[in-house]
Amino acid sequence: MIRKRGKDYLKNKVVVVNGAASGIGAAVALNLASKGARLALTDVNRKGLAEVAAKAKGKAPAVEIFEIDISKRESVLAGIGEIVKKFGGIDGLVNTAGILMMGPLYETPIEKAEKILDINLKGTMLMCHTCIPHIMKKREGFVVNTSSVSWFYGAPNKLLYDCTKAGIYTMSQGLQMELEPYGVSVSVCLPFMVDTAMTQDMSNMPPLAVKLSKFTGMTKADMVAEKMVDAIYKNQFKILPGREAKSMWRTFRFSPSLLGFMTKKMSAIKKPAD
Repeated sequence: MIRKRGKDYLKNKVVVVNGAASGIGAAVALNLASKGARLALTDVNRKGLAEVAAKAKGKAPAVEIFEIDISKRESVLAGIGEIVKKFGGIDGLVNTAGILMMGPLYETPIEKAEKILDINLKGTMLMCHTCIPHIMKKREGFVVNTSSVSWFYGAPNKLLYDCTKAGIYTMSQGLQMELEPYGVSVSVCLPFMVDTAMTQDMSNMPPLAVKLSKFTGMTKADMVAEKMVDAIYKNQFKILPGREAKSMWRTFRFSPSLLGFMTKKMSAIKKPAD
């Protein structure tokens, strides 16, 4: 059993934040910096990393950036090797990197289909596979992954995204059981629609989904980051940031058929021209 952690737990902890150049990852990095963590920020966007690092350096005792393409095993191995060499080890990992593509599966070019699987699911797996052995050496630490409430029900036009998020959730479930004997906590975040660059272009979203997001408002990245970091202290597995995420979870648990109906209504399903 991993107990709740004290308020100074994150001080001087070496935390790898994946996808830290923008969005949730950037917000997590700045939140961790305010807690005194030492940060290894990773992303493919070096310019974005530098901007986030500049903001974090006034708070965190140490901040370094590492350009890593998580879809490629060699890049992950080399990048994590540099981090371990620089910091002497790893205490925690936060995975936030991901991409969204819209459209029916049968119209999606195979290269794009492979890309979303490689970044969202394979990338999260590679980061876990490479970082966790270093975390386990200390017999305590944490892993936080980012899934989505959309994993509950594969929605038309974004089923590849939902597939990857379902995989991340089940991966996190298994990791929680595997790592508990080593004192390593595992958390998984299930946000609804978060106000990030990925959700700025609503042109491909179904009309009902756009209306719903305007009615409820998008969840702020800072709030999601706060809940994710709070889960590290509490050893909390499931993170549901915002009332929309909580409502979706309750609907999934108590009425899956209703969630299926809602998903179909919110999706612009293509029909034959004739």
